[in-house]
Amino acid sequence: MRDNFNGGALRLLSLVLCIFWLSGLACPALAGGAGDGGGGGGGLVNTNVIRTVDLQGLPFVREQIGVVVQNEHDSKVYRTYTVSVPAEKAGRLSQLSVHERKSGEQLVVAKGEQSSASDQLLFRATLRRGGLQPGEKLSLNIDALFVSLVEPQPRAVAQSEDQVWRWADRALVASAYPTRKQKTVVKTRGDVVRFGGGGNATRDGRRAVVFGPYAAGLDDAAQLGVALRDDAERLEVA
Repeated sequence: MRDNFNGGALRLLSLVLCIFWLSGLACPALAGGAGDGGGGGGGLVNTNVIRTVDLQGLPFVREQIGVVVQNEHDSKVYRTYTVSVPAEKAGRLSQLSVHERKSGEQLVVAKGEQSSASDQLLFRATLRRGGLQPGEKLSLNIDALFVSLVEPQPRAVAQSEDQVWRWADRALVASAYPTRKQKTVVKTRGDVVRFGGGGNATRDGRRAVVFGPYAAGLDDAAQLGVALRDDAERLEVA
């Protein structure tokens, strides 16, 4: 009787968990552990990340993050991919979308929620075709639009005086998953006058800088920076 009771209790618990699954959470007991986290035997891994930062439309900053994600778990199917936005940028986020690079199909992105374990805002993109199977790879593009991510130096100048704009960000792209290789490309509409950070930066012409590629192990506190002279117009700063 006790064994039968325990088995029934476990099945009841599984049914309760599935109620939560219907609202977007994983139901490991009945769905084979599908979700977007880690676990034994591996999990989701970003094998390559390329972030392109477009400063050509100041004061708006566009970021496109191209990521190749692989499911390295033995048996789990991952139905969502989590996009992380650091807290210092979350308040300046205007738009965010995710699409498959190959098909161009837009993914449904759930409203951001604050991470309980880090200073990041988390968005969950629902993967198509039943999710990412064990051993499969998928290329995604994450597009984000930010406002007020650049800082004029000095803040106020006369019409005849010189002014530069400074962009700075973390060297490593924020992610809920391990990242094996990444780089950042910054494009500007004005000439780059200074750049640095991350230990591996090169100028690509007059109006672009490439940071990286970086392998796993770079200090998470490392910062990148680019200063540019914007000849298109002088922007009003509140």
